Amino acid sequence: KMPLAARDFRNLVLLTPQTRFDSERGNLAISGQRGINTNVTIDGVDFNNGFFGGTVGGAEGRAPLSVSQESIKEFSVITNGASVEFGRSGGGFVNVVTKSGGNSLHGSAFYYNQPQSLIADFANGTEPAEQEKDQYGGSIGGRIVTDKLFYFLSYDEVNKSETVPIDPRVLDAGVFARYPELASPDTYTFGQDGDVLFGRLDWQPTQNHRLMLRGNFTDYTGVNGTSNATTRTESYNGIEGLDTEAWVASYSSQWGSNVLNDLNINYIVEDTPREDKGLDLPDFQVSGLGAYGEVAFLPIVSTTERKGISDTVTWLTGDHILKFGGEYNDTSIDQIFKGNWRGVFRFNSRADFLAGKWASYNQFGGLGGLTADEAGNADFGQKETALFIQDQWFMKPNVTISAGVRFESQDNPNDPILNPLDRNANGSYNLSAQIPDADITDQISPRFGITLSPGDQKSVVRFSAGRFWARTPAILLAQLFTSNGLQGTQYQINAPTVPGTTIVLQPTDPLAPGWGANFTVPGTERIDFTRVPTPRAPGVFAIDPDFDPASEWKMSLG
Repeated sequence: KMPLAARDFRNLVLLTPQTRFDSERGNLAISGQRGINTNVTIDGVDFNNGFFGGTVGGAEGRAPLSVSQESIKEFSVITNGASVEFGRSGGGFVNVVTKSGGNSLHGSAFYYNQPQSLIADFANGTEPAEQEKDQYGGSIGGRIVTDKLFYFLSYDEVNKSETVPIDPRVLDAGVFARYPELASPDTYTFGQDGDVLFGRLDWQPTQNHRLMLRGNFTDYTGVNGTSNATTRTESYNGIEGLDTEAWVASYSSQWGSNVLNDLNINYIVEDTPREDKGLDLPDFQVSGLGAYGEVAFLPIVSTTERKGISDTVTWLTGDHILKFGGEYNDTSIDQIFKGNWRGVFRFNSRADFLAGKWASYNQFGGLGGLTADEAGNADFGQKETALFIQDQWFMKPNVTISAGVRFESQDNPNDPILNPLDRNANGSYNLSAQIPDADITDQISPRFGITLSPGDQKSVVRFSAGRFWARTPAILLAQLFTSNGLQGTQYQINAPTVPGTTIVLQPTDPLAPGWGANFTVPGTERIDFTRVPTPRAPGVFAIDPDFDPASEWKMSLG
């Protein structure tokens, strides 16, 4: 066995060349692609978050566990030469195989503690931040009916906290004396508490038929879990959460001596509540000091639901193994994201902050009588279909050729979106455009591979080539509905400056919040959006009518 940091199987994936964690959300990134372009499957069944990208139960990299090491039997990583069974990824594929019970009773238990005394100082002699971590759990598996019905259960819990020291520049006594509502302790606790429960039932009524039902349940709470940055006060953070249910049912069967069939059905629902501190404070950004108040985009509420079905038939005939099948995924998202709804004040200096002289203010709000919650609501779905066929030909004892083709489609939401080419006389835009779909005739993925053994029984030559399409996560489409200049938009006010200097003057916009002596700290949503004129150049999102999902051609020789 190998040491495994945090008992997270993804760290073992990093032993494969061309793999890393990306810097955006901590997703597995393969072959130089972004992490959202990695496809993770468990027992051959999709285990990806269709909205955010990345794995199910990851909370965009914040949750400590999505799958327990205790429930994993083995895994494989494919960076090149993937067959047509694998799709929706331009980077690579990770397939996890879970444990099952057997006729014998097996179990395990573990407890790990990471004491502060065993954490080394940094190279420059600086002591690390105070932190605590406990991880414990176990597993048990066995039979319910000998040779027929088996069970396996595992549980894994992590309680982790880190004391984050706040930069002394942020802890400005003058700022806290002037604005006591923004006062902060000199540290805050960054928490990551989570657990994973896994259960699996296997029923084998005959030697040729096996049915499996499994569930993976993830729970996560992160007090001050939005960020562990040192340049923010304790109030400028959030309370993160996650609740995931992932169900899979499969039926594997053998028909006669040469036909195999694998049928899989999966259902996944993820609730990701992200709470604020409830202090009714805007977001204050002060150059040279840091961030005060509350995070501008919190709270966020989102629920992702994914339903899928796939079937693969394998036919052995002569020197050939023919494989064909298809899959279908239906993803829906219901989210309220209202970025900057609190209002964001930006100050050029400490002196300006103390004087209440902000340089800019921006806020998200609803138009046409909509509240920020109504304007920030995105409720839509995506549907994906794939068909594939492949022939693996054992041409000679030392030559194997595989050739196949995969067809994929992505049906995006059909609701109208803003058309930047369709503008009215008053400067507003019309909702006369639509998100383009990727039809099954557009996303064609031919694959070819050849394996040659020279005959010395010590070496082998492999060549593969093919095209791979990556799915477009729904998060990339959400703001087409929320920030479209008609449902909602950002409104920004800039304070004028004395020419040739950075001295700011009182803004003249009639919607401007209090400035100078009239500036106040408490109170969100300073702008009344019922008074916002038709935005002349609103901060909106549109999409190219010829947009295609990312794709790449890959070749490898080894």
